[in-house]
Amino acid sequence: MGIAGSRVAVIGGSIAGCAAAIALARAGCDVTVFERTQGVLRDRGFGIGMPPSMIETLIAAGYVSPVLPVVPGEERVFVVRDGDTPAGRVLWRQPLPVRFTNWSLLWRSLRQQVADPVYRDGVIAVIEDMNDMGVTVSAGTSAGTRFDLVVGADGYNSAVRQRVAPGSSPHLPGYGLWRGTYPERLLPDGATAALEPGAMMVCFPGGHAMIYLIPDHLRTGRRLVNWGVYLCPPQPMTDPALIPPGQVPTATMIPLRDAVTRGFPPLWADVVGRTPAERISVQPIFDVIAPQYVSGRLALAGDAGTTARPHTGSGAVKALEDALALESGCHSAAEWASVLAGYDRARAAAGNALTTLGRSLGRVLVENTPDWGALSETDLPELWREAASGRMSLYE
Repeated sequence: MGIAGSRVAVIGGSIAGCAAAIALARAGCDVTVFERTQGVLRDRGFGIGMPPSMIETLIAAGYVSPVLPVVPGEERVFVVRDGDTPAGRVLWRQPLPVRFTNWSLLWRSLRQQVADPVYRDGVIAVIEDMNDMGVTVSAGTSAGTRFDLVVGADGYNSAVRQRVAPGSSPHLPGYGLWRGTYPERLLPDGATAALEPGAMMVCFPGGHAMIYLIPDHLRTGRRLVNWGVYLCPPQPMTDPALIPPGQVPTATMIPLRDAVTRGFPPLWADVVGRTPAERISVQPIFDVIAPQYVSGRLALAGDAGTTARPHTGSGAVKALEDALALESGCHSAAEWASVLAGYDRARAAAGNALTTLGRSLGRVLVENTPDWGALSETDLPELWREAASGRMSLYE
């Protein structure tokens, strides 16, 4: 059997899974998506940054709606505390053309392109048997079904990855990302105007913060402030599981409060400090290297493959690039062996390169931060270029 008409299972129905399902359906495959979560997936509306070219490609290819809400940005402003100066001292204005959106809005837009009968939620899919010609999958109480291809889009703790690349598991450097959102109308005076050009990068000893505006996923036409603070707590983090909003222990909030109080310019300390406790979560940082993306008729996509640290701004972008590459391969080859060989070469290399980039940025931006205030106008761009393997922007 050729590509068209093949029966394909996608395990995982998040951004990577929906995008892969769209790609394979466009290639003429009979696709079924298995998502263990019942109902609408929730991410609490955290922000995502994507290059404008990616948004344009997704719209042109029919993956997302042309009215996907975004907040445009053109630069990222690095600032450091400077006495009582409210917004701090500007170290560098980094050109960064970006479109900020909301995880929930992006997922919903992709999900709308996946027909409801195709998307089976509340179902745990398990691989029972596999060979070079196909994979047998049981789902819920259903008997095993034979598929010509299974795509693992089941996240960083992927069961499919353990079959494709045994031993590839999350590596934790010990630090975390404290995140929060709240309505733009609650921002202090001066903050909205400062955020209109793009993102603020607040630099402090032992870490940094990103603050930017995103569309509100619950109120059309409204915006949220979205912030993330990277720092090393006194006790290294050893569990990659997210601590959801409203469930962050008091002891885990102390490092955030200390960093904000001691290291943030007053305006940005106020921005973070206004966040209700029920809107704050903590994500231990981790990454994953995977030597391959394909084994027989199993393939990986999104965080089920490699996982890069968020410094790269690539989580959703990489998942979408995986889907676009899969669709392109299906259109350019007549049989799965060629499609999957090309996909493996391209996406494993790209994913591992992003993981390496994230580690390099993490060392400079969190694990071994410089004396930010002592850097000159040329020092910081050069430091960034060195950490980012010659890139002056994330999306070069």
